[in-house]
Amino acid sequence: MRRDRQRGEARCPRWALVLGCSMGSGAAIARDLARTNGLDIIGVHRGNHPAEAAALRRDVEKEGRRCVLIEHDAGRLEGIASQVERMAEWLDEGEGIQIAVHALTGASLGPVACRDEPARALHPRQIARTFDAMAHSFLFWGQALVHAGLFAQGGQLLALLNFQDESTPPGFAAIGGVKGALSAYVRHMGFEFPRYGVRVNGLRFGAAETEAFGHVPHAREALDNIAGVSPMGRNVNVEDVASFVSLLADRRAQFLNGSIIPFDGGETAAYAVQMLKPRTATSAIGTNEGKQG
Repeated sequence: MRRDRQRGEARCPRWALVLGCSMGSGAAIARDLARTNGLDIIGVHRGNHPAEAAALRRDVEKEGRRCVLIEHDAGRLEGIASQVERMAEWLDEGEGIQIAVHALTGASLGPVACRDEPARALHPRQIARTFDAMAHSFLFWGQALVHAGLFAQGGQLLALLNFQDESTPPGFAAIGGVKGALSAYVRHMGFEFPRYGVRVNGLRFGAAETEAFGHVPHAREALDNIAGVSPMGRNVNVEDVASFVSLLADRRAQFLNGSIIPFDGGETAAYAVQMLKPRTATSAIGTNEGKQG
């Protein structure tokens, strides 16, 4: 258990912290970090999926790693400092966090304006809750962990992002704003945190079939459309994301900092190509012939 020590004391990288660990990308990341990187896991989850959380604990312990699961809403800003103090009790002397992954969801969907049905439009409370859970919590978890000195030297704070800060799907204004804020936090924190021996990065992955994406209107159709244009011929999945996070957690990636890393199998580039394509082959031929003549 925790012993008295100086905050500046170097720590050995033994732990991974995953905020939002019971489902989707968070659960897959926790499993892969235990299996591939040999890290013990501290996971925070809301408690909405107890069976999945129990399965995660079993899987991590089967790898011979410790697994501490904390039932708490990690998106509530007022509870962050106390939870970090609680986590410190689980670290043995000299142990530190090698990577902390922010995998929280909880956004509100809706139009900014809707004159026919004003009640459908986004409300200030929805915006505040979405930004607290999915953007501001990243900043304040990072702040609390650095102040407590819980990161190992060269440790990393990682945000999970997606394409929605660079696209405009209907009803996604809140999510787009959140992801834009999260990207800005990565850049600014990536400038400040290295003086404390901590790096900050963001991983922007493509559309994946998760419970969170299932709340998107016409989710199945959207995933199929994205897979249809992707050069890889399929959607990214949570196992892909988890494997790449394990690569980022490797010490050989220690110079990576302040970066937003695209990880979508080329789907973003494919969409740009689709936008440039003429509507029909016939019209394209006619246009080309006209230019040649």
